[in-house]
Amino acid sequence: MEGVPTDDSNLVIRALKLMREKTGKTDVFFKANLIKCVPAQAGLGGGSGNAATAMHGANELMGCPATQEQ
Repeated sequence: MEGVPTDDSNLVIRALKLMREKTGKTDVFFKANLIKCVPAQAGLGGGSGNAATAMHGANELMGCPATQEQ
């Protein structure tokens, strides 16, 4: 999608990397398909919400190694 970065400036990519690092599951990789309904870089918090959802999904797929408090 135009305007959505595919490097470490993308919050979803950063969130997934952080999950791998913090859980120690560095051999686990994800393929993410982001479908945005909020325009990229509109300042509406879409990126933060996407990152939070990615972290939750990654945690579920890894068997919940992170608690909700973490």
